[in-house]
Amino acid sequence: MGKYLYIYIKLIESSFMHRRIVILTMLFFLSISSQAQDKKQKAREDGTQAVKLADEGKLDEAIVILTECHKLDPETMDYMYEIGYCHYHKKDYARQQSALMK
Repeated sequence: MGKYLYIYIKLIESSFMHRRIVILTMLFFLSISSQAQDKKQKAREDGTQAVKLADEGKLDEAIVILTECHKLDPETMDYMYEIGYCHYHKKDYARQQSALMK
């Protein structure tokens, strides 16, 4: 009986450790996902502010912020479009074309 009890306890411990590893792994991946969403959210908020600055004629400030937004969220092309739009209003057509080609 002692041998079977020992095996049973080892199975429970193994099962507990397995569940613990699975839970820790899930928490790790959720935290990574959350960080990515935080970056995209910050980029969206900063991008909105940059567009307001561009509308006020503060084109250089808007370009700096939009460039940072693009670094935070490179999959969203809106930031490069807005950068190109700012360069267009500055009559810097070479940079406008460069921004729109990225």
